[in-house]
Amino acid sequence: RAVIILDTINLVLLVIQMLLYIAVVRAEQSDRKMEMAARSMLRICAMEGLLCLISLWGALSFSKTMVVAGIVNFGVGVAAGFALMSWEGILINLLFLSPHVLLFMEIQRGIMTEETYQNEEHSCCCV
Repeated sequence: RAVIILDTINLVLLVIQMLLYIAVVRAEQSDRKMEMAARSMLRICAMEGLLCLISLWGALSFSKTMVVAGIVNFGVGVAAGFALMSWEGILINLLFLSPHVLLFMEIQRGIMTEETYQNEEHSCCCV
């Protein structure tokens, strides 16, 4: 459940971020560099959104292969945080990454499946 909640939150934030970048692209048409930067960020947000959707679907369908998309998404976020020396970015991405890794491990071990979900549901803080 934590992966579903975090991926949903991430998708909402990405949509807001994309709307802001679209506004920048429209407003900064005279500044070519700013427009190009906003368009690049818009593409990155779209790719991140796609990975997030795949991960969300993976969590809903208990597919470890699809949950890997979330691990890649937030793993790249951690790496980018280190590259940019953004401690907040590192921390936030680690907080989003850890439930994805745990879900992947539980699916791989057979602990979390469609059949066992009802038994494991109580262990989530969000119930």
